Amino acid sequence: MNQSKKNPLLVTLLLLSLIFGIGTTYINYNNYIWHFPASLFLYMLYLASCLATVFFSFRAKIYLKTFNAKQNLFIGLMLLMFLGGWVLVKQDWPYALFLYASVCFLISGLLILRSAPAIGKVLFIGAFIISIINVAPIFFFISEKSFITKDLIATLFISNRNEAGEYMASRLNYWHTIAVFIFIITVVFLFRLNKKNALSKLPLSVWALFFISFFTLSLSGPIGALTFGYISNVSQTKKLTQMIKERSQRLQEYKFAVHPDSTAAKKIVVIVGESLNRNYMGLYGYAKPTTPNLSALLQDSTSSYRLFKFENVVSPEVSTVPSLKKVLTNVSQRNPIPFENALTIVDYFNSAGYKTHWISNQVQLGESSTPITVISTTASQIYFSGLEDSTENGKSPIGTKYDETLLAPFEKYIAADSTGKEVYFVHLMGNHWNYDDRYPPKFNFFKEREKDDVSLYLNSVLYNDWVVSRIMEIAKEHGADAVIYFSDHSEILATGHNLEKFEPEMVEIPFMVYVSENYLHKNKGLENRLIANQNTPAMNDNFFHFIQDFTGVKSTLYDTTASFISPQYIRKKRIVNNNSYNYDK
Repeated sequence: MNQSKKNPLLVTLLLLSLIFGIGTTYINYNNYIWHFPASLFLYMLYLASCLATVFFSFRAKIYLKTFNAKQNLFIGLMLLMFLGGWVLVKQDWPYALFLYASVCFLISGLLILRSAPAIGKVLFIGAFIISIINVAPIFFFISEKSFITKDLIATLFISNRNEAGEYMASRLNYWHTIAVFIFIITVVFLFRLNKKNALSKLPLSVWALFFISFFTLSLSGPIGALTFGYISNVSQTKKLTQMIKERSQRLQEYKFAVHPDSTAAKKIVVIVGESLNRNYMGLYGYAKPTTPNLSALLQDSTSSYRLFKFENVVSPEVSTVPSLKKVLTNVSQRNPIPFENALTIVDYFNSAGYKTHWISNQVQLGESSTPITVISTTASQIYFSGLEDSTENGKSPIGTKYDETLLAPFEKYIAADSTGKEVYFVHLMGNHWNYDDRYPPKFNFFKEREKDDVSLYLNSVLYNDWVVSRIMEIAKEHGADAVIYFSDHSEILATGHNLEKFEPEMVEIPFMVYVSENYLHKNKGLENRLIANQNTPAMNDNFFHFIQDFTGVKSTLYDTTASFISPQYIRKKRIVNNNSYNYDK
């Protein structure tokens, strides 16, 4: 035990981390559900690995080992970074043995690095590189000033590769460079080893401790959160893929009857935007002219079409998939059924005898199975811009094409279908970051500061205004009864739409309809209802009922109290952001 006096830091670290770990590791299986998804086996395996780590740390007598001052500093700094990464991933206190496992991993790893043959050194260096993932949450926090949660992890895995790449490129800054530099300097200490007191032969207990502690820290730290997030995503993907296969059978089991009005709309266009904050639109009162085309349509009293905008509609969620799985189905705050039991709007109009078209500049089929895939896959005709021929692999990366690429196929389809009942869903990239990738150079109108996020976003709003107004004009030219436009969610320029940093503005979306005078004339009272409800508080998770009311394509599923333009509409508190925030408080 005399050697322990030479290295009181190690003894202190071991004791404190062990006390901290045991003191906070209580058995509460319910707290493990998301990290160990519904698996008692994984929980027991984790518990066993914790106990084995403690056992082998004493068996190997690592508290008697000694390192030089630089190696002690390395251990201390790495522990701080590991612990920082662990704290920034929102998980339950029972994972506190992560700290003790990290101490044991670093000590046994350094022993292997300075004493073991080459293969041992390779093993430790490989394991150490993997363990660096535990530091990733620190970089995320530097960028976003936010914790990592299971919802963020889920969003990470449902994003396509190009979206993820754009996100990384848009969030990297000089603080990341400084952090990486500090980290590299720290790691250099690892390779400046003092061979003094190196063991000629390492006991098996040290090797056992090395492998078990690495497994424990991986399972209980950020690596574990990402791993089980990935496992959960794979499971969800399989489930969604199966849903697609079973869709026809499920529709047959869904009991409802469609009884459209005699004056129901026959040609309908639904434009789904992306990340558009209505507070940056001139149409909604923003000081700068970001929506000249839509503003002109609003003021045009001579046209055979009328534009109506709604001032108080919010999205139910702050990211695309969670939002659209409610907006484009009959899932809502009023009807909180599982998504797998939901009826999509595409399926609904198919059942009503309409030919449905899905025209998208977002993720294509096969990129990943998400709820959006399930919603779009049953359309009669499907077009994804990313499936067009290109010079590489026969596909264009998602998000590399401007939204105007959808104008030609949209006009082609709507021109070909001149007499039947048609619904066109046009899914835009809209105002998704990186903002300057969303518009061509000729729309670089706002230039207050080079690479200023506000200017870039305003330019994307200006371009989106042109695209949406062009879709409306094409629809008008080909006799559409109505066009509906809304954004999936909003955006705050400083923080994006991170649900952990929620602000009400993140759900404040534009919502508007462009209607033919002929359709208004056939549906007496509709114009008055649209005007009367322009400021009515509403949440877009009830779009399933709004579109039935607005188009007249009604069914036994239609709830007159859920459509905000209905005389029977009953206003309810709008609980948004994963049912965590009362927007109306």
